[in-house]
Amino acid sequence: MKKVMVLGAGPAQVPLIRAARAMGLYTIAATIPGDHPGIAEADQVTYTDIADAPAIAAAAEALAVDGVATCCFEAGMRALGYTCEKLGLHGIHRRAAEISVNKLAMKEAFAAGGVQAPGWRVLRSGGDLDEAIDALGLPLVVKAADLQGSNGVYVLHDRAAAHGALAKCLALTGEDYCLAERFVSGRSFCAEAFVQNGQILFVLPDGNLTVSNPDRPNIPIGHYAPLDCSDAVRAKISDQAERAIRACGFNDCAVNFDFVLEDGEPYIIELTARAGATCLSELIGAHFGVDYYKMILMAALGQDARALFDARRERPLPVAASMLRAPAAGTVRAVRLPDPLPAYVEELTVLVRPGDRVRVFENAGDRIGQVLVSGDDVPQCLARLQSVLDHIEIEVQ
Repeated sequence: MKKVMVLGAGPAQVPLIRAARAMGLYTIAATIPGDHPGIAEADQVTYTDIADAPAIAAAAEALAVDGVATCCFEAGMRALGYTCEKLGLHGIHRRAAEISVNKLAMKEAFAAGGVQAPGWRVLRSGGDLDEAIDALGLPLVVKAADLQGSNGVYVLHDRAAAHGALAKCLALTGEDYCLAERFVSGRSFCAEAFVQNGQILFVLPDGNLTVSNPDRPNIPIGHYAPLDCSDAVRAKISDQAERAIRACGFNDCAVNFDFVLEDGEPYIIELTARAGATCLSELIGAHFGVDYYKMILMAALGQDARALFDARRERPLPVAASMLRAPAAGTVRAVRLPDPLPAYVEELTVLVRPGDRVRVFENAGDRIGQVLVSGDDVPQCLARLQSVLDHIEIEVQ
């Protein structure tokens, strides 16, 4: 029986562990101690910090694993690349992992590979920031190079605010610098891709569903596919995605992109060599009619995932998905779901029960479940998604 180590044991890793077990694999969850649902799902647990790359590699070697996999979050990316390279396993290597978690390494790879991305500067001081404003203009984005999602990202419209944001950013980052980036105005969206043995199996642009709070605008809560855009724009998106995959040396992995479309031109803001969060693995699976988690595991084991993808449905299915969010912070008193569920609900997962503590939603770590629906087209999917969400009641005290 082949062994696969899954980096992490949180809710996002549970579907990956379950897919591995369904494939007849022996599953080992690597995690720090805690109340993580993946611990009960795995055949074995190694209590090893996935942020400690040498420790993960040593554990993987001692346990004689045949592959290492993760999805949906960055914490284990350096360990994934280090372990695959050191042990000769299939998957990304250290350079690709570093690009996935460090935005400066990413920008440098983009520049070398001819990828269309916003102009940028390295900031270590207020003087650097003034030069960046003069060169790139306002509004300007100031961001930490090493933080995930929208953490440590500030969009600034005047010089004084930019200097305040730089001070905050330097206090948050673990590096001695931050980045300034030209603000690209336009439509934000994502794209997912999969590459194995140097062959890119697909590039799928998908739309974003977001919410905002007073401190953070445009927090992603879900996605829909396909993206409504022209064939010409879709071709440009695929071209830029393929350029970026080659420039970053990604292979045997899923890839997640953040794009902005400005004046008909797609700019890559960020990418990472793993499946996207906020319901994206489930959305891709439903859209194509494939088990996307199985594809990820097959790539990690060196098994050809192309045959699985080639058996996808002839006509991709329009889909939309959203995370579930608590209406307030507190203790869950009751959970009420639509009964019966409409046939177009492809998945409805609730991760909390009465008595559980919940927080106000700020990022994907605060999700309490997810819902995925299908339809004849994206507008119908979005209407159906909202209808289901409207009929889910999470009572919190």
